[in-house]
Amino acid sequence: MPAITADGLRGTDFQDTNRKALAEAIMYAIKSEDGEIEPSLMEAALKTGLQRQEIRHVARLARKEVQADPSKLEKIQNDLEQLVASKHISDTVPSREEKKPEKTTRYVPKAAWALPHSAHVASSKAVLSALQSSTYEVDPDLMEEAIQAGWTREHILRAVEAAKPKKRPIEAETTNAEPEVNATIPETPGIITATT
Repeated sequence: MPAITADGLRGTDFQDTNRKALAEAIMYAIKSEDGEIEPSLMEAALKTGLQRQEIRHVARLARKEVQADPSKLEKIQNDLEQLVASKHISDTVPSREEKKPEKTTRYVPKAAWALPHSAHVASSKAVLSALQSSTYEVDPDLMEEAIQAGWTREHILRAVEAAKPKKRPIEAETTNAEPEVNATIPETPGIITATT
């Protein structure tokens, strides 16, 4: 029989007659040609406290299992007999372990893309204040504003270091002199050739 947990059946009235009516309704649906439950059986099964759609759903699942594998009919009949014979729900229906709800925390990504536009503006102002300073020091008020917006001090300082202009090494041999021209006088008069 399809799994029904005790949590789903709390507050239901499982007297002997009601359990028997529920089992009969499910078996009727399995054996009927159209899979429907006879109205009188449905009314008796409703006295368990289950809703009409719940009873139909369990009956459809049981019918589907039997249609897929006819050998499961015997197992479903045994399950229904156990349901009728039991005195307590826990005898037939497995109970889920009661779990304490876990404390959930709201996910807050730490990546820069998760910060709002105003935080990026505050970061940019802080970095630009350092670049406009001759000592590359961040304006303390702008640094505080960026930290309050969600940035860390280290992030702002790394951004300043990354934005600083890079010093290029000076090439010692580079001169602005004109290239040397070697002029030779050819043996023929009037023609001068130059090589570079």
